[in-house]
Formats: sequence, C-alpha cells, structure tokens
Amino acid sequence: MRTHIIQLEPHDGIGSAREKMTWGILPRTLLVWPPNRVHPDRLDLVLLKRHSRSLGSQLGLVSRSLQIRAAARDAGIPIFRTVEAAQHGSWRFRRVKEPGPPRERRSVDWRDLRPARRGKKHGVIDRPGIRAALFTAGVLAVLAQAVLVITVLK
Repeated sequence: MRTHIIQLEPHDGIGSAREKMTWGILPRTLLVWPPNRVHPDRLDLVLLKRHSRSLGSQLGLVSRSLQIRAAARDAGIPIFRTVEAAQHGSWRFRRVKEPGPPRERRSVDWRDLRPARRGKKHGVIDRPGIRAALFTAGVLAVLAQAVLVITVLK
C-alpha cells in the first residue's frame, strides 16, 4: 500500500507535522521522528492520529526512542524501528483491553417509561371544543398576516 513518508526535522513542532500531513494524502502516513527531537506526549500523538483520520489516512511512527514508543502504544498508533519495516510490516494495532469492574446488565421494561395515558385525558388540549377553537385562532392569525403582507406590498 502506498505510504506518505514525512521526515520531521529537529525544529518541527506538532503544528508543522500536521501541516506536512496535508501535503500528500495517501492511505498511510508515516512520521519519521528524529532522535534529537523533543519527545511528544500522548495527547500530541492522539491529536496527530485524529488529524490523519480526518484526512482519511492511517498514521504510523518510526522511532527508536522508548519514550516515543510508549506514548505511541498508549495512543494506539503503530510504531516501527525503520521505514522499511513500516512499508513491509503490518499496521494493525491490537490494543489490550484492561480489565475493569464488571458491569451489571439489567433489562429495561420500556412500558414503564411510557406515560400512562390509557383512558385518561390529561390537560386542556384534549377537549374537542378547545382544540377546535385553538385551530381556528391559528388559521385566522395566518390569514391576518397574509392580508397584512399583501396590503403592505401594494
């Protein structure tokens, strides 16, 4: 699969990396992180991943730094040691789901959530005479506005 390889310079920031990602839109984007560059934190990598996803590509990193590799693993980004390994290797990232507290599964009876309207009339609008009066008032209001607009336009 075609890969857009971006070699970051030591002075490049996260903003310039995002901008360089928009230059070539391919199914995969590979950021080559220089060794003497400031290490990104997990949030920066998550933002880069979201930006590449919004462009329609998958993000991968090339770095030998253990800190960058750990941050990329936490962010769910595939990381490689070399560019060749990235081009020939698998980009699938399987995140191990950490066990949490068990959740209770309870069934919901949706009939309990419905209002109880069986045979009971609630409110004033349910009376037929008042409903007819409100409908007539609405129609007369619309007709009055139409007459007013027609007389102003003449």
